[in-house]
Amino acid sequence: MISYSPILPLLFTLFVSFLSAIDSDLVADRAALLRLSSAVGGITRFWDLNNTTCSWVGVTCDAAINRVTELRLPGDGLRGQVPVNSIGNLTQLRVLSLRRNSLSGALPSDLGSCVELRNLILHENDFSGGIPASLFGLNNLLRLDLAGNNFVGEISPEFNNLTRLRTLYLENNQLTGSLPQLENLSSLREFNVSFNRLNGSIPSRLGRFSTNSFLGNSLCGSPLDSCSNGGNKLSGGAIAGIVIGSVIGFLLVILILFILWRKYRNGEDGRRVVTSPFPPSPVKLPEHDNRRRRTDIVRENHEFDNGFSNMAAMRVRVGNVVKNRGNDGMVSFGDGAEVLSLEDLLTASAEVLGRGTVGTTYKAYLEGGIEVVVKRLKNVVVSEREFRENVEALGALVHENLVPLRAYYYGRDEKLIVYESMPMGSLAALLHGSAENGEDGRRVVTSPFPPSPVKLPEHDNRRRRTDIVRENHEFDNGFSNMAAMRVRVGNVVKNRGNDGMVSFGDGAEVLILEDLLTASAEVLGRGTVGTTYKAYLEGGIEVVVKRLKNVVVSEREFRENVEALGALVHENLVPLRAYYYGRDEKLIVYESMPMGSLAALLHGSRSSYRAPLSWEVRSRIAFEVACGIEYLHSLDPNASHGNIKASNIFLADNYRACISEFGIAQLVSSTSSPNLIGYQAPEVLDSRKVSQKADIYCFGILLLELLTGKAPTDALNEEGVDLPRWVQSVAEEKWTIDVFDPELLGHHYIEDQLVKLLHLAIYCTSKHLDKRPSIGEVTSKIKEICGSRQQELQPSRIEVSY
Repeated sequence: MISYSPILPLLFTLFVSFLSAIDSDLVADRAALLRLSSAVGGITRFWDLNNTTCSWVGVTCDAAINRVTELRLPGDGLRGQVPVNSIGNLTQLRVLSLRRNSLSGALPSDLGSCVELRNLILHENDFSGGIPASLFGLNNLLRLDLAGNNFVGEISPEFNNLTRLRTLYLENNQLTGSLPQLENLSSLREFNVSFNRLNGSIPSRLGRFSTNSFLGNSLCGSPLDSCSNGGNKLSGGAIAGIVIGSVIGFLLVILILFILWRKYRNGEDGRRVVTSPFPPSPVKLPEHDNRRRRTDIVRENHEFDNGFSNMAAMRVRVGNVVKNRGNDGMVSFGDGAEVLSLEDLLTASAEVLGRGTVGTTYKAYLEGGIEVVVKRLKNVVVSEREFRENVEALGALVHENLVPLRAYYYGRDEKLIVYESMPMGSLAALLHGSAENGEDGRRVVTSPFPPSPVKLPEHDNRRRRTDIVRENHEFDNGFSNMAAMRVRVGNVVKNRGNDGMVSFGDGAEVLILEDLLTASAEVLGRGTVGTTYKAYLEGGIEVVVKRLKNVVVSEREFRENVEALGALVHENLVPLRAYYYGRDEKLIVYESMPMGSLAALLHGSRSSYRAPLSWEVRSRIAFEVACGIEYLHSLDPNASHGNIKASNIFLADNYRACISEFGIAQLVSSTSSPNLIGYQAPEVLDSRKVSQKADIYCFGILLLELLTGKAPTDALNEEGVDLPRWVQSVAEEKWTIDVFDPELLGHHYIEDQLVKLLHLAIYCTSKHLDKRPSIGEVTSKIKEICGSRQQELQPSRIEVSY
């Protein structure tokens, strides 16, 4: 007889209860996410309730525990307050990234329940209130980024509880008080509290961080200026001296005011109302409806300290004159004034007005029709504190015959003063202007500004570069890199001007150095190789000029190499228009591409319009870039580009992709070689010596950019890994949700192509160069994957005869 054991039913019951508990945990996580979605909207509105929670955009689960462990919704249009019982209920959450949204209000009080959090990334939102004490219980935190919000209050010493913390970013908030010691944060590697309202001395343990970590506060001590050594208490004698001095000073002020009043009454100091002896000007100036004028910033609480000379005589105790201190460090004057953004200023089109011993002056054209005049100072010798006091004193001065101060910026490398633009220009230009020198002596802009994300309109009157291919171009093969592209120039270089400017092609527009240097210019970018800008010449001609720095080759080698580059013709290369070699200037001039750079179109800033790029456009760009690289690699087994990246891919009409800056890296010193962060192959030690397989790696990164919409540095900043490794860390079944650019989703017929091209990109970015395909294999594979739509995109025939 079989005996019946009561243990078996009990075990079965416990097992079923365990499974139910696991399932209920995920149900609770789902409810928490839906509560968040109903409050903040954005992309979470598209979460499909018919699908599993773990398949939702931005949600990652751990199958072993059946819980949500990561929530990544960066820049996804979230708006409003994060409610309690939403994120706080995701108790197994390890990564929370809500950066670059419009979330506001206080952080939820139950966020401290997420005790497994490793990465909390909330920068560039509108969170306010104090930093909640519940955060200091998150003992597993490695990265805490609260920058670019409106947090107030002091930085609590309880940050010392976060002993594993490696990154702490609190910059661009409204935090006050002094810095705590933070002696327990021995693992801290990244730290920034700049542009808050902190004061006092910097603790010695934090002095190892750079100056940029503390700017925009009233802090002292290493790495900033040393603190004064005066005692905290005043002696009785000192107090008595202060009282007596104050009384005497007060009497002197009364006496000075009385004298000034007497002079005013007698008309002796000329500071009476001036009645002009001249009739009103008959010239009626055009009104600019879209110019935003600076309002009167005179306030009743400006108190001047009289009795001092020069700047001291104008120094004010600024009340609410300086109203707008931006998160970027730009200080705008006047509560009614247009708040200027440093990013908008640096990406604006610019026109140089003059250069002097004090610095360079230029006019900047901002969005909305705003024009300002910027003075870029050089050789500033006063301290930051004295600079700010003096400029803010100047900003408080208001008179109808003084040019109003709009803003200023003080940074480690840049000191800018921004004035209101005067529509009639300077008196010197009106009196002595010459048509031969241009309207106002404009010269090229040579400022260190980042690429402009603004898409410029096309000019129908642009004169295009004609075909410069000749039959007698003879290449000397068998040399590496630049030597592989060196030509014996026949009649490629037709036009060598008297000014030293060499133009390519007998049918090309001959460029004159003076026209180039006096043209209006828009800075496109500044890198380690040099500054790039777009120049607008007369007759509607636009060119892109690369101003090289640290050129190390001889003049003869420079000319031979650049003329070799000028002989290369392919529909997927940006044509070279001209070059100039001088003692102080080395310029390379390219044809301007009307659609701008691929980097600007893919990653354009939030302040600019950026049209979505369809999959048809992106796949075509990938194919055409591969064709351009294939052409360069076909010149010689050792020939390579050396600097493939999205900012060097420009788009002509109909998004035709053209590669720029080929061969430039070999002209400059190794210390000035291209900055390839996120692009550089792991085996490359000298960026002047890049193999064809390293070009393949860079192309793979570019392909990942087109597929994910991410810049290569995004993953480095957020995850600490490069873009290929980040993609590979995501399970393939989640690629559609977590990897591909949301702009590409919604068309099931292309998902197979996306997945296959992602595999190709991973293949190209292998750490082992011998496992990477050749560029010929890459072009064939793209053509195969994308089907008949790419059949017409045959690689262009090499038009140079050997």
